Amino acid sequence: IILGGEDKIYYYMGITNPQIDTTNYSADGIRKIILEKNREIQDLVVLIKPTNESKYKNVVDMLDEMDICGVKRYALVDITPMELDLIKKLNK
Repeated sequence: IILGGEDKIYYYMGITNPQIDTTNYSADGIRKIILEKNREIQDLVVLIKPTNESKYKNVVDMLDEMDICGVKRYALVDITPMELDLIKKLNK
C-alpha cells in the first residue's frame, strides 16, 4: 500500500509485474480491499509505504485500518523508485 498525496492510496499485489490501482480511505475503499485479501491470503503481510506527499494522518489512518481489519503482519517501509515510476505512469 502506497500512501500518496491528496489522500490517495495506491496498491498492488506481489513483486513481479505489479498492476497498480487506486482507492481511498473509506470503508468501501481500502478497508474493503484489505478485508477481502485477508480472507483470501493466509498470513497476509501488508507493506505500508508513505510518499513525501502523504501526511502523518494518512500513516496513522492506515495503521488504524490494519487493526480494524485484523491484519497481524504489516510493516512501515520506504517506497522504491520503481513504485514512484508506477504512480507517475498511472497519473498520466
